[in-house]
Amino acid sequence: MIFMNIKRIIFFAIMGLLFGLYESTAMTFLTPPFFYFHPLILIIVFLIITDRVRESYIFALAAGITRDFYSLEGSLFIFMELPLLVFALKFIAERVLTNQSLYSSLVLDSFARLFNWFWVAAIESLRSLFGSAPGFLLSDLFAVWPIFLFDVALLCLIFFFGNFVFKRFLAMRSFFKAPKAYG
Repeated sequence: MIFMNIKRIIFFAIMGLLFGLYESTAMTFLTPPFFYFHPLILIIVFLIITDRVRESYIFALAAGITRDFYSLEGSLFIFMELPLLVFALKFIAERVLTNQSLYSSLVLDSFARLFNWFWVAAIESLRSLFGSAPGFLLSDLFAVWPIFLFDVALLCLIFFFGNFVFKRFLAMRSFFKAPKAYG
């Protein structure tokens, strides 16, 4: 049992390293249709929806470290942002959303994209305050929309194929357990 968990941890750490490397290096050379594929937040949302929180923390930390290490624009402290994002998404998934559906994943993805935009805006504003980078513009918020629409399309495809292959939609999560019968 513990060996299986170690293999799973290593798998998600390697996947985080690979996807972090993709977002920090390979994505800068892609043309606009493929440029909108930002898989880190999409994978984190899907791991949260499928109740794989430990794996999402491992994935987020490995991807954040890799993305900050290989980043061309300097550190955006993504190694801190992504685990905080996992914590916030898990809180929203447990306390606010009532099921594990496509709609809840879209809500989580939109929150994650806005969180990411605010994080980058705060870091860039601090950089411009100290004179090391140009300021962050509000027009950069509109650059998030094509990425979000690409995420919506991919989440719909993931749920469609998941429903087609496994013959089920993700089950409703029950937060209230039925009382046990005494006697």
